[in-house]
Amino acid sequence: MQCKYRKINGCRPSCRHYLSKGLCVLAIAEQGGMTQREVASVMGMSRSLVYEIEKKALKKMELRLMPEGL
Repeated sequence: MQCKYRKINGCRPSCRHYLSKGLCVLAIAEQGGMTQREVASVMGMSRSLVYEIEKKALKKMELRLMPEGL
């Protein structure tokens, strides 16, 4: 997979878009993202932990995007 930021084959750990195992998050996003199971496999964690992290992140985004006073 090509690094979309540096335009080279395989993303390097020094790249801020590096995920793991040479994967570039920009390239993954361009392909439509990953399932929770795929993320868990790449990151070496359980799918339930990925779910909890996603749930907390979405809640934070919702709170920041909601207009005040509603």
